[in-house]
Amino acid sequence: MRMRLYRLDPSAPNLRTVRAEEQVAWRKRYCVGQALPMWQIAFDGLTRSAIRKVDEAILFAGERLDVITRLPDPGIYCMVNDTSRGDTDKDNPNPSRMVALIEAKGSSFSGVDGDALLQSTLVGSAEKLLAGGNQAAIRSRVFGELRDGLKLTSFTWHKPIPKEEVSGYREAILNIVDGPERTAFRVNGRPYDHDRIDAVLPLGKAEEWRAISLTENHPLHIHVNPFQIVSIEDSRGSDVTDPNSPAFDPDYAGLKGEWKDTVRLKQDLRFAFRTRYERFTGDFLIHCHIMFHGDHGMMQNLRIAAEGDMPTEHGGH
Repeated sequence: MRMRLYRLDPSAPNLRTVRAEEQVAWRKRYCVGQALPMWQIAFDGLTRSAIRKVDEAILFAGERLDVITRLPDPGIYCMVNDTSRGDTDKDNPNPSRMVALIEAKGSSFSGVDGDALLQSTLVGSAEKLLAGGNQAAIRSRVFGELRDGLKLTSFTWHKPIPKEEVSGYREAILNIVDGPERTAFRVNGRPYDHDRIDAVLPLGKAEEWRAISLTENHPLHIHVNPFQIVSIEDSRGSDVTDPNSPAFDPDYAGLKGEWKDTVRLKQDLRFAFRTRYERFTGDFLIHCHIMFHGDHGMMQNLRIAAEGDMPTEHGGH
């Protein structure tokens, strides 16, 4: 889903009175103007290192996204799933469709600098919450970060993982293999086995993972331990997250360096991310979040254990 917000033309007929087959034309006619700005504040429930201004909220299976927006005037607005980008089926196009109508009330903010308004609002909130006591150093740091590009460093859940902290490497290769009797959905060449632990991870250490999909696109979800995106590159080694790169893919804009627990592995792209095994010992899953794929074998059991305490039997859930 690529969600966008548009103004609704006040002359639009009530959508509830429009027949289903006429609603695509209604959206094209009455959801007008440029897509309105939104500001990303978190991925998958994890605070971003800095607020990022966008005009679409991109969501694939299993992902979550927190954005904040201020609708410029009282009135009705369109929430649209915009399929115009990335729809490659020319013979059977999937038109952009309505998701919801949003009613805004209150004062008008037309012509107001949205970045400046958001910054002043957040600084004002921080001043109230951090007033009094011996919090001068915290106040100074938070205010400085907010005034420096709307940074949220003081509020991120996890510290960045430098290369020097990496103690080992893992890989996750997702693949679909057609066979004479049935199709096999695999991670690292193996279908899921409930009674098998596929890897034991060292408690208290950080590792780097390399991930790729060899067939189709798969949203890879890792339970318990979120990860920091290190790089996303094409087969030539070009950065797809960088708007200045010839390989730029807007689906991955702003992800480098951020924390997530789900990432869409587009076929043949190379992903690198780092994670710490800090607070949890026990068993958990990684899997494709297309549930049919996970249910048919694109899944693994992982275990976190202290070194020297790594039993091989698979416990119950």
